[in-house]
Amino acid sequence: MSKKSLLLGSGISILLAIPGWAEEVTINPTIDAVTVYPSGAMITETADVSLSAGMTTLVIENFPLHVDVDTLRAKGTFDGTVVVQSINHRQGTEELTTPEIKALQEEMELLVGRRGVFEDELLSAQAQLKLVEEFARQAPRGFSEAIAKGGDALSEWQTALDAIQTGQKNARNDIRRLKKSIQSLDGKHAELEEQVFELRKVLSSRTVLVDVNASDAATGTFKLSYQTPHANWNAGYDAFLQSDIAGDAQLDLVQLARVSQQTERPWENVALTLSTTQPARGTSAPALNALQVFEQVEQDRYRDLQKLDEQGLLAERTLSTPSSAFPSPDVAGNVLVQSRVVSRAVGQQAANADIGRYKANFEIPGRVSISGDGAVRRLTLARHSVSPELLAVSVPSVLQSAFLHAQIKNETGAPLLAGDLSAYRDGTFMGRTHFEAMAISEERSLGFGPDHKIGITYVTEDRRVAEQGIISSERTDTRRYVTKVTNNHDRPIRVRVVDRQPFSESETIQVERLSSSTAPSEENVKDQRGILAWSFEYEPGESKDIRFDYRLTWPAEKNVTFGSSDF
Repeated sequence: MSKKSLLLGSGISILLAIPGWAEEVTINPTIDAVTVYPSGAMITETADVSLSAGMTTLVIENFPLHVDVDTLRAKGTFDGTVVVQSINHRQGTEELTTPEIKALQEEMELLVGRRGVFEDELLSAQAQLKLVEEFARQAPRGFSEAIAKGGDALSEWQTALDAIQTGQKNARNDIRRLKKSIQSLDGKHAELEEQVFELRKVLSSRTVLVDVNASDAATGTFKLSYQTPHANWNAGYDAFLQSDIAGDAQLDLVQLARVSQQTERPWENVALTLSTTQPARGTSAPALNALQVFEQVEQDRYRDLQKLDEQGLLAERTLSTPSSAFPSPDVAGNVLVQSRVVSRAVGQQAANADIGRYKANFEIPGRVSISGDGAVRRLTLARHSVSPELLAVSVPSVLQSAFLHAQIKNETGAPLLAGDLSAYRDGTFMGRTHFEAMAISEERSLGFGPDHKIGITYVTEDRRVAEQGIISSERTDTRRYVTKVTNNHDRPIRVRVVDRQPFSESETIQVERLSSSTAPSEENVKDQRGILAWSFEYEPGESKDIRFDYRLTWPAEKNVTFGSSDF
């Protein structure tokens, strides 16, 4: 008989009453497959089920509390026609227990009984010590009488003193021993309580009830899926640059995934898929409130308005600022798609990638186990090999040194997620940095530490501050800088020098780049105003100067200052 798919239920019903004539069958599904998102996961549990003809209620006890019950869905494959009628859940109030918990509780009761015995013995030892100490306090009077009688009386008194000493010693030893025993029992009791607590953390009083209707007796595999917010994965990268080789440099970019979950239920031997879909980020773009501009008020007046606003009195004033004038912006998150896998034997098992228009899924080969305590599992997704262009990058006004960079282009077929990157150059770990998300065909340079074969010298050649004009005087500040670059490699290399020129938003402050400057290759680098870059190819042993000269002009009666602003 051919297999038929169990029809998918439309969703969670509102705790409908279970028909009295439905047969109840308790099943214990196990986690078979998990799809983990950057935030959250979809879990699928399966169970082999035999159904009688007619209505059957599948009962799943101890169902996790961390589950979003609105995402419960049922399906499966049976050798007959089976339809899901409803999916319900109920919450119990009884105390949760298991045979293991019962055994621990019985052991705890035995410890409590033993502790009671020790407490009784401790009270007796303390009473005995008190009695001996009371006798010792009365002893001096008997000692005076023994001296007066002499002979046997003194001997008896010595025997009494020895008895007092022995009694005190034994009583104190018993008290110390009993207190230590009680303390040990308390420690064992606390350990058992912790074990019971940990066992109960994975228990739940929730029960899920799935009503299914089979046209005839049928057997097959039942599947129940649901989402949980207590799981996540994020991207990471290892970049291995081979620069000290004959021919072109080689770069291996290894995509990694760090997966963790905190459901307190381990995922044991599951089919694991990592998806770039972000179900927790909402369904629509955020809305914006209208933004109104107000004339700036005096500082004291503004402070008074702030105080009134804090007291809830601002709305009563005529000159009030609406609370919506400066709303807190909601920022829509970017949905990033993971890269396509490039097949290559590298000694590390990569994932199988399914690249779609709006998502990428990575199926981890084989079966995977991930603990439920938040421990991170590190997995390899893909390895991409490219021949990058090497270049040296320097910001000489900050540091007179160059850093080796590898220019790469994303030709993997899909965007690359953002994540941490560990950089290795010729087998040496150079450091960690953040890898920004890369769109398809986007170019990016990755840094691999200082390049000591590129000589960088940065010199302030001249700086002059002067005042000119008779009627309307102005002040000027002229600055001239020279960056000397030398390529000490035995092969050509492109060198990129970055510097900055001040800019002004004021009509009275003018900034002019002088004609003596070397023309920059790029202005407003990465949309940053005033950031300039010079990029030149240097042959082995070649030196070249980059001149950067500019002049500031402003009214003599005003003062100017340099600072950074966010635009």
